[in-house]
Amino acid sequence: IGTVQNVANKVTKYSLFDPCKEMAYIPLGPDAKTKGKAAVDVLGARLGRSMGSASQQLLVFLVGGPSGSIVNCTPYLGVCYVAAIAMWSKAVGTLGKLFVTPEVKVDNTPRLESIGQAITIIKRIEDAKSEKRKNGNGKKQAKK
Repeated sequence: IGTVQNVANKVTKYSLFDPCKEMAYIPLGPDAKTKGKAAVDVLGARLGRSMGSASQQLLVFLVGGPSGSIVNCTPYLGVCYVAAIAMWSKAVGTLGKLFVTPEVKVDNTPRLESIGQAITIIKRIEDAKSEKRKNGNGKKQAKK
């Protein structure tokens, strides 16, 4: 069970958490990106591990019973886990809203009409040139 848990932990971390963490830096400028990454990677990771360990130890102390069993703490740790997932999902949703650009609908009808008119004019000019060539070639042949 421990191996499966560790594998699931690493898969979740590298496939979900790390890409989302890196996405948070995209809208930042170069200087803020560098400082933000340093703060989160150094301070955030260590603080997160410390808080996780401290909360688990506190639960074992308070709920673990006289033997200090972590098995007695499992329901409470499950609640903490679900709460962390809920907060993470909310953060991802908020991050996703930052990247949504409003759709601007551009009405290209006037442009398309003017392009159509220009094509019609060019076609008429080409037809006139073609007709002139035909008439010009006919006159030259008649003179010969």
